[in-house]
Amino acid sequence: MTWVRAVPADLSFLGGSGEPGTEPGRLNRMGPTMAEETPAKKSSGCLLVLITGFLMAVISIYGLLAADEMRVYFQGDSTTARVEACSGGRKPRCTGTWIQPDGTAASGPVLGAGRSTIGTSIEVRVLGGTATTSGAGDVWFKVIAMAAAMIGIMWGFVFTWRRRS
Repeated sequence: MTWVRAVPADLSFLGGSGEPGTEPGRLNRMGPTMAEETPAKKSSGCLLVLITGFLMAVISIYGLLAADEMRVYFQGDSTTARVEACSGGRKPRCTGTWIQPDGTAASGPVLGAGRSTIGTSIEVRVLGGTATTSGAGDVWFKVIAMAAAMIGIMWGFVFTWRRRS
């Protein structure tokens, strides 16, 4: 069996012009390269998905860290606590004592208290063994900031993805 290969007589579609040094089939004469056909904005969406996922994870971690304070504020009872001691560096961990709504004494961490409050009585919200000094403004700011950031990141992802198409 003999194989015959058909080659067209006109090879100009390969970019040959007949000039010396411009043989048909040379890569620099074959038209646009893959990089020219696929602009940077049309490249894989993997980086966009990774960046969006990373930002969502950071906001979710922030939400988890603030969740205990928010839970105590929304579900806790209002009372007065006396800050007993604080330890740690820039954001000290303080402990204190307070009277529960049922009249029993309790002690535990006081979230949001600082060294300047040691020995004083402050308004707190208490749930279980935890008290928080956060006011409604602090808690609602965190809730709204997290929601706005998540919506903004998702909007940016969708906008960028649609723009690429």
